[in-house]
Amino acid sequence: MANVHDWSSSDNEKGSPHDGERKTPYTSGPDAEWSNPGGLSDPRDQSHSLHRGLSSRQISMIAIGGAIGTGLIIGTGSALANAGPAAIFISYSLVGVLVYAVMCALGEMATWIPLPGGFAVYADRFVDPALGFSLGYTYWFKYIVTTPNQLTASALVIQYWLPASKVNPGVFITIFLVVIIAINYLGIRFFGEFEFWLSSIKVCVIIGLIILSLVLALGGGPNHDRTGFRYWKSPGAIKEYTPATGDWGRFLAVWSSMVTAVFAFLGTELIGVTVGEAENPRKNIPRAIKLTFWRILVFYILSVLLLGMIVPYNSKELAFATTKSNSAAASPFVTAIVIAGIPTLPGFLNACILIFVFSASNSDLYIASRTIHGLALKGHAPRFLAKTDKRGVPFYSLGLSACFCGLAYMNVATDSKVVFAYFYNLVSIFGLLTWISILVSHIYFIKARRAQGVDEKDLRYKSPFGLWGSYCALAFCVLIALTKNFTVFIHKPKTYGNFDYKNFITGYLGIPLYLIMIAGYKILKQTKEIHPLQADLWTGKDVIDADEKMWLQKEADLITSGKGHSKLYEKTIGLIFYGIPSVRTTLRDPYEHNDHSDAVGTSVALPPSNGTLGFGAIYAVSAPGSTRKGRLAQAAAVTGLELTIPDLPTWTDKDVDDFRWHNKSESLVLVGTAKAWLSHHVVLRAFLESDAQTALIIEDDVDWDIRLRTTQVPLAQQAARSLGALRTGKRPPYDPVEQPWGSDQDWDLLYLGHCGDYLNDVLWGVGVGHHHPSDLAKLDHVLYGDPTMPHRTDLHPFTASFLTSLVVSEQTRVLHHSVWPLCTFGYAITRRTAERLLKDIAPPHEDPARHITAYDAAILTACRDGQLYCYTLTPEVFHHMEGESLIAGEEEKAKERKIVRPPVDAAGLEQVKYRKETSNIGCGFASGEFYWEGDEGKLQYLQDEVVGQGK
Repeated sequence: MANVHDWSSSDNEKGSPHDGERKTPYTSGPDAEWSNPGGLSDPRDQSHSLHRGLSSRQISMIAIGGAIGTGLIIGTGSALANAGPAAIFISYSLVGVLVYAVMCALGEMATWIPLPGGFAVYADRFVDPALGFSLGYTYWFKYIVTTPNQLTASALVIQYWLPASKVNPGVFITIFLVVIIAINYLGIRFFGEFEFWLSSIKVCVIIGLIILSLVLALGGGPNHDRTGFRYWKSPGAIKEYTPATGDWGRFLAVWSSMVTAVFAFLGTELIGVTVGEAENPRKNIPRAIKLTFWRILVFYILSVLLLGMIVPYNSKELAFATTKSNSAAASPFVTAIVIAGIPTLPGFLNACILIFVFSASNSDLYIASRTIHGLALKGHAPRFLAKTDKRGVPFYSLGLSACFCGLAYMNVATDSKVVFAYFYNLVSIFGLLTWISILVSHIYFIKARRAQGVDEKDLRYKSPFGLWGSYCALAFCVLIALTKNFTVFIHKPKTYGNFDYKNFITGYLGIPLYLIMIAGYKILKQTKEIHPLQADLWTGKDVIDADEKMWLQKEADLITSGKGHSKLYEKTIGLIFYGIPSVRTTLRDPYEHNDHSDAVGTSVALPPSNGTLGFGAIYAVSAPGSTRKGRLAQAAAVTGLELTIPDLPTWTDKDVDDFRWHNKSESLVLVGTAKAWLSHHVVLRAFLESDAQTALIIEDDVDWDIRLRTTQVPLAQQAARSLGALRTGKRPPYDPVEQPWGSDQDWDLLYLGHCGDYLNDVLWGVGVGHHHPSDLAKLDHVLYGDPTMPHRTDLHPFTASFLTSLVVSEQTRVLHHSVWPLCTFGYAITRRTAERLLKDIAPPHEDPARHITAYDAAILTACRDGQLYCYTLTPEVFHHMEGESLIAGEEEKAKERKIVRPPVDAAGLEQVKYRKETSNIGCGFASGEFYWEGDEGKLQYLQDEVVGQGK
């Protein structure tokens, strides 16, 4: 149990900065307060949460299914005809490496903190909310257009069996649309299983085509013609891109096919959308990324290599195929079969293509619905779009995205196909912009984790390319995006002269739209680039850590019970669909403590603060005879705090008159206010007579959360260290143990308990919750996640409106340079600050020239005018209890009061209405009663849990 000391001038109470030895993290329980931390759904709030129902095998196959489509089985034909076999082999290989770099960058972020909402969440957290806004919408635009395009392709493929003259394609579009909506609506488990089998069929088809191509290249066809690399010699490895000739023509050929390869690989990044619904994402996402690369690399690179061996680029059959639409006749593999003299199998391949495009439309609708759902969670889209049903399906987002599938009916009319093709060309660049944004986010993520002291060994998955790899991949992506439509500048027959302006507009308009959304959001919301020390690496991470521990235990139980997959399955079919079995026994416990905890906002692997919360001492201001003193001591014991309560004299009228200026009748200081002022002076002198270098001073009418010492204060300490580093422009070597609050040279006063910081002059007449703060970005500040914070609607109205107006995410606190802080319920000071408060800032006598009427007003003025450098923590961790202050002698103050009560006092009186502000233990209590008084069993339980176990 913590000790409470009575102070006299001979007492020298001093606390070490950190005496807590346990490194037990905060663990959420059924009664823990929780909210939506920047896109992470409350696991207890079923109205907004996605369900984690995608297994490892489903995630891997969905990732493959999104990347293998008509771009490979059909699109490679036009690339081969235009550039030649060596050109497409080079371009597909280079783009394959680029895709791997993008996926690794995404994987590093997604395994650190897997969040619903896709990669836009990472751009929002690490780079700039404007980038997250633009990325989210451009990605959504891409898929609300590609989904109807895939539906149209499905209808066109069916025309092989049922021509449009017999059945209107709109009938099949309607059927397919209803089916994919139903699949998505039935929940993530059904969707995942359905898409798993569709993708499995696609993989089997590609494997079959690769085997067939290899057999034909080695002379196994009916004509026994062993082609080998014959076609690389004649007609040639690279076809010059006309009208250019020579090396320049060959370079343009390679570059034109590289652009085609990019679009063939688009969709690989959709693994980033599934992280919010993946089981144990820290294990499954890295596995899916690694295996997806190898599978795609083999499928694509090996396919195009073999295709170039069995089909010459000048083949008449290939030229005929490239004029066809999305049907079997358009596939270069059909051309290879015809050249080899095998009876064609157009019906079989047509059925395969139908599966390809249907699977693509199904996954595209899934991506669209999850993307707009993630935007709604971040407040970038109407809030109702964030709602989910009991299966975790964002049904409003699904319905909105499905509405745009009506664009598919445009293609029913032949004259609309050209228009729709231009529209598709417009949004297809958004895929490249997505890759660019992912790489930018990864670059900022690396800078943030380095600035905040996160060691690489603490990452579950690290990109092998690192920072410079992402820089190189970013440059490559930008180059492709700027040159993807270079053909519009080259004159060719049947184009619009020497400049194809229509394709130029549709090919590049996506870039200015993307930039306009970024600029528009920045102007409207006044956002700025996020400083690495202010990037939110932590909000919601502890919840993922807790979930991971549960998943690991669940997996271990399955293995123990023998219900896991058989070794034979894992070593055969499992290698294709599941991936290489992981060594489960070596998985790291997410609760294992690390020595790199000096980063903002983590509530995991942070040791609890010591009994004096990292300060030299904690002093409580409590009037003689106060009924709260004993209750305060009990509450301190529960949370393991060491309090020193100086004995205060009973103030007389003479004491008040001596404090006031000589003209007593004109004094603005009320009697009660003077007594409170004098009481704080006694505590300041007690502090200066001790050996402590810093002190926390609280009033006895405060309340705090039961997790103050174990969770809230360690997080606030890290924020203070980071804010000190931000101010100095470098990262000082702060020792989290010796300097938990950073250097005391970086600050003079910390507001940990207050009535709010208005950030401007207070207008008393506007009432609680109505204020006009300045831009938070103009102040030194650090945002960090705190899992003890409740939903915004459960906060006090003033605090809720304050955070909302500053566009602060849910479950996030902000530590910032003080501007207009009110009240001194809990404030930390240094020795030099205490000396100045007694000498000239809040002296023992009223200074009429300054017209300051209260002790807290004197401190406020000093902070506002720059006499003191002060930090304010919002929301505060020490709360003012309901009822009148016993320190200030409220009965006497009430007789004198002839002014309108300011809204801050009203907020204090109304505090009882908002008891859900935290999971309070009830310590200050205006009623003078301790909540668990008389129940020694409960009190002992709390002492064991909080002090003994660090919970």
